[in-house]
Amino acid sequence: MVGLQVVHGHPEEPGPQRPELLKLLSNRERGADLARTTEEANEMPDLSGVLLVVLEMSMAIALSGRDISVQGIERLDGPTLAIVPHVVDMSNDRSLQDTVRSVNNQIWDITRHSHIGIQGAAAASGRHDAQLFDTMVNILAREQDPSGMTRQMFQEFGRRPVWKTEYTTLNVQATEADVELILTGPAEPKRLGFILDQFCQAVEHILLDAQGSMQSLNLIGADERDILLEPVFTHPSPKTLHGQFEMVAREHPLRQAIDYEDMTVWTYSQLDEKANQLANQLDAQGIKQGDKVPLLLGKSPFMILSILALFKLGAAYVPLSPENPVERNSFIVQDVGGKVVMTETAHSDYFVDMPLIVVDKLHLEAYPASKPGTTVSPDQLAYVLYTSGSTGQPKGVMVSHGSCATAMQSIIEFEKKSKGNFRALQFSNFIFDVSLYDFFVTLHSGGTLCIVPTERLLNDLAGCINELNVDHVFLTPTVARLLDPKEVPGLRSMTVGGEQLTRDVIDTWASQVKLRNGYGPTEASVLVTMKNVDPNTGSGIIGRPLRSVAAVILDPHSSELTPYGAVGELCFRGPQLAEGYINRPEATDKAFVCTDILDGERIYRSGDLARFLPGREIECLGRIDDQVKVNGHRIELGEIEQTILQTGEVKDCVMAVWKQGNMAHLVGCVVFVDGPPSEGELKLNDFHDNVRRLKDKFRGLASYMVPKALLPFRVMPLLPSGKANRKHPKATIADLSFADLAANAFDRFDGAEASEVVPPETEAQKLLHKAWSEMLHLEGRPFGLEASFLSLGGDSIAAINLF
Repeated sequence: MVGLQVVHGHPEEPGPQRPELLKLLSNRERGADLARTTEEANEMPDLSGVLLVVLEMSMAIALSGRDISVQGIERLDGPTLAIVPHVVDMSNDRSLQDTVRSVNNQIWDITRHSHIGIQGAAAASGRHDAQLFDTMVNILAREQDPSGMTRQMFQEFGRRPVWKTEYTTLNVQATEADVELILTGPAEPKRLGFILDQFCQAVEHILLDAQGSMQSLNLIGADERDILLEPVFTHPSPKTLHGQFEMVAREHPLRQAIDYEDMTVWTYSQLDEKANQLANQLDAQGIKQGDKVPLLLGKSPFMILSILALFKLGAAYVPLSPENPVERNSFIVQDVGGKVVMTETAHSDYFVDMPLIVVDKLHLEAYPASKPGTTVSPDQLAYVLYTSGSTGQPKGVMVSHGSCATAMQSIIEFEKKSKGNFRALQFSNFIFDVSLYDFFVTLHSGGTLCIVPTERLLNDLAGCINELNVDHVFLTPTVARLLDPKEVPGLRSMTVGGEQLTRDVIDTWASQVKLRNGYGPTEASVLVTMKNVDPNTGSGIIGRPLRSVAAVILDPHSSELTPYGAVGELCFRGPQLAEGYINRPEATDKAFVCTDILDGERIYRSGDLARFLPGREIECLGRIDDQVKVNGHRIELGEIEQTILQTGEVKDCVMAVWKQGNMAHLVGCVVFVDGPPSEGELKLNDFHDNVRRLKDKFRGLASYMVPKALLPFRVMPLLPSGKANRKHPKATIADLSFADLAANAFDRFDGAEASEVVPPETEAQKLLHKAWSEMLHLEGRPFGLEASFLSLGGDSIAAINLF
C-alpha cells in the first residue's frame, strides 16, 4: 500500500487515500522544525505531537516500554508494552506550533516515567477509583534498514489482526513509504469515518499553517456539514391561530368542536359565533389590538372561548393559574402591562383592586355574531407564557401567531390528524404550552375538544376519558404511568412529552395504542421533534425535527458545530422560534443568537444536551446544568438516568452528586418497577434482586459513571405541570450521612447476598485479596470472594499491572 489510508474498523475495509497529506507528513524537514523541542528532534517521533494535538482529551498512549534502563531490553522476547495516561491541553492563546512542541516535550517526559504504569499514575493523582481515560492512541513506527526492507519481528499471514480494547483506539502505523490510520470503537461506521476525516483535516491544517491559532482549526468536512445542517422545509404561508380555526368552521360548521362534562356541546359554527360575540363585547370594553390580557380561568369552555375572542381582536393572552401564589400572578400582570384581567365567578375575588371582566356573567347574545373588523397578521403576538427564570423571577416567552400556527400544522401532518375524526382530552394546565397542542391540533383539524374540570381529571382520569369517549390524549410520562390500558379501552392514540419518556411507559402503551413522543421548548412553539414509538424504541430518543424546524447541535461553550454523533447543546432554527422574553433583552440575546455558521440566521439555544443518531434522529441526554464533575470526570447526569431507565428495572430516576469534605459520589433516587414493600421504611436490601438485575443490564456504563448508592422511593413527587419534582430527591441526597450512603451502596450487590462478605480462605485467595486491596487502594473497605475485580474499580489495564 502506498499513500495515507484512512480505515475504520478493520484494515481490510479500506477507506479513502490522502496522497497530499502523506506528502506533508513525509516532509521530515517540516516535521522536525515543527516538532523541535529542548531535546534533539531526531530522538523522538517527528510528528507524534502533530498527531496527538488534534485530540483534546484525556487519553492513553501506548509506549513500547523498551527504553527503560534494563540491559538488553531491545532484544527481550515478548511484549514490554506500557500504557500511560496523557492529557492534551489545547489552550486557545497558543499557536499550533507551540502546542505541538509542548505535546512533544510532554511525550518525552512521559516516556522517561512509563515504567510507573497506569495504576501508579492513578495513585500519584489521588484518583484511585477514577477511570483516567476511555480513549487510546497507539503510534507504531516500523523502521526500515538501508536496503529499504521494513524490520519486523513477526511476519503477517492471513487476515490482519486489529488491536481492540474496551477503549476507542486510534492506531497509527507508519513507515517511510506510507501511513495507515485505523480507528476502532463502539460508534457507528459513519461516525468513525467522520472522526478520521476530522483528524486528517486537523493534521493537514497544522502542517500548512503552524503559526495559526487553535481556534483556526476547522475539523468538520463538507459531507459532515451537510448532514449537520439539514434545511428547514417551511409551509407555503404562515397563518393565524384563529384563522385556521375559522376556515374549519366554514367548511364543517356542524361538527362538534367542544364537549364539556355538564353536557355543554358546541359545534364549530357555534363556537365561532360565540367567540365573535365575546370579541365584540371586549372591544366595547376597551381591549384593543396589541394588548396583552391576563386570563385567570379554570378548565371550562370559557377558556378557549376567551382565547379565540382575544385573537380576533389582535390581542395576546397571558394565562394565570388560580393555584399559583398571588405574588407570582401579580408580577406577571405587572410585567405584561395588563390593564384588566379576564376571569370567572369562581376566581373573582383572587385580585384586590384590579379591574376584572367576569366572562361567565357576560351576556354574549347582546352583541353581534359577526367577525370584528380587525386585521391580524401572522407576525403579531398570540400569547405570553411564563417559565421559571434563573434570577428567581419568571420570564415571559412571547410567541407569534405564525410561529405557533406553523408548529400546529407540522404536528397535524406528523400525526395524520387532518381528517378530524378524533376526540381529544384537554388535560394540560393552560399556563403550559402543551395546552396549545390540546386546543389547536384539535380545532385546526376538525376534531372534538373534550373538557373536564381539573378536580375531576385528577381524581378520575380514566373515568373522564371513558365518559367523554376520548380516543386521544397528550400526557406527561409521569401521568401516563397512572393509567392502565385496560381501564381506557377506547383510547386509540397517546402523545407524551414534557419530560423524558420512560421504559415502563413504552412497555405499557406502545403495543396498546399509537404512541408518540414529543419534545419541544416553549421558546420554539410547543413541539419541535416527534417520534412514533414502538416497543423497541429507546427512552431518550426524541425523533427527528418537524418539517418547519431544523435542529443544530453546537458546542455548549461556543457557536461551533459539534461533530456528528458527539454530544453538544441542542439548538433550533426556523419559523417556529419565539420572539424572545418580554422585558428581558439580555436573556433574549443569550438564548436567541445569530450564528456565523448559518450566515447570521437566528437560532434558539435550548440548554439541553443531545446528539445525532443514525438517520438524524436525536437522542436527548438531559440539561447542560446537569453536567457535573466527579473525581476529575465531566459527567452528564441525564446520560446515567437514561441508561438506568432503559434497563426496564426502574420507572423513575433522578441522579445527583453527594459531597462531604473532599469526597464526591454519584447517588441515584429510583422507583423500581416491581414496587416496594407495602409498609415501613424503604431500604435498598428490600430490592436486592432488582439491583442485581439492574447491574447486569447496564454494565456498558463507564465505571466512573456507576452510582455509588441508590435510594429507593415509592413514588417521585410531582409538580403542578405533571412532571417529576426533581428538587425533592436531590435535597434528600444532599442530606445523606456517610452511614446512609454506605447502607445503600450499589457495589455491594454482586453475586452474593448484599450483606454477605465471604472472606478469603486459601493462601492463593488471601494473596489475591491483598493484591487487589493494594492495587485498587481498598484498605479498610470490606470485600470478599463475592466481589469482582471490575465492580471494585479495576479494569484490564489494572489487571496487567497486578503482579
